[in-house]
Amino acid sequence: MKILIAEDHHPSSYVLKKFLEIYGECTLVENGMDAVNSFLQSLKEGEGFDLICLDILMPKMDGLKTLQSIRKIQEKMKNENKKEPRIIMVTALEETDNIYKAFEEGCDAYLVKPYTKEKLEATLKKLDILPKEST
Repeated sequence: MKILIAEDHHPSSYVLKKFLEIYGECTLVENGMDAVNSFLQSLKEGEGFDLICLDILMPKMDGLKTLQSIRKIQEKMKNENKKEPRIIMVTALEETDNIYKAFEEGCDAYLVKPYTKEKLEATLKKLDILPKEST
């Protein structure tokens, strides 16, 4: 599984990477613009990401705008049979407005920090993206 983690807080990105690296290759970026660029590059290479984890509060482009950009790119490429990644918002923001906007823009799950490895794994299982030997 190919995983993109967009998180500007280094301890948070480290923890998320440690949780997820047992399931696949993790790419770390620190802002939304880099996340969109990594997403586009992965499509050009013909691989794509299976999972994208986005923080909301990031420099250059926040997580909601990043989510919106990624989903717009996917919409344009719909006829190219590119796989659509599952997108999880992983953030400390638990206000209803942020949650609503994230789902409105196309996120698949919303995970509030701090979270546990078990809660993350439960989210991955719910999204049916864990490799078969992990379930």
